[in-house]
Amino acid sequence: MVAIFLTGPGWLIKDWYTNFQINQSWEFILLLIITKALSIVYPPLPGIILTIAMIPILGWYKAYLVELLGSLLGVTAAYWLGYKYGIKIIRWIAGEKLLNKIQSIKLKPGNQIEAAFVLRTASGGMLSDALAWGASLIGLHYWPYLLGHLVNHLLVTLPIFLLLGFSIKLHSWLIAVPIMVLSWFLIWKFKGRYFE
Repeated sequence: MVAIFLTGPGWLIKDWYTNFQINQSWEFILLLIITKALSIVYPPLPGIILTIAMIPILGWYKAYLVELLGSLLGVTAAYWLGYKYGIKIIRWIAGEKLLNKIQSIKLKPGNQIEAAFVLRTASGGMLSDALAWGASLIGLHYWPYLLGHLVNHLLVTLPIFLLLGFSIKLHSWLIAVPIMVLSWFLIWKFKGRYFE
């Protein structure tokens, strides 16, 4: 069922979904939340695409709740897996050289919530999901990271869902581009504020 949502055209998904008996059940919503969480634990799964695809089907409010709850569950699991196994996994996948580069990045301890917020905003999409795995390796502590992630959700992701809900009516996906450009500019401009 998840594969249909990830690969099918929007009109087919909406037609199939609206005629499907389980369309608004809590079991289905729970399945979407777990799928979103798994997409963070295993970043190649495109969880954000699934939740954005749910906007015309569930409405922006329910789609956003799926995104928020799945995201918080997923970053918690990925953070602790990265904390425990991150060094071994990066060494195995990318080698010692990249591991040394990642470990050489250290965050200043005083503004970790703000740093987590800006890093998540600037990385966007799949890279922000991968950030959860490496957060502990660059010195982000769990609670500041989770709070920065939550603040980012409320200040960036929620407006994006509202704008995307509106843009679906206008048939235009260009509304999110200025947000990404602005976030990259901010991390470049204030990089000395977060990194030693």
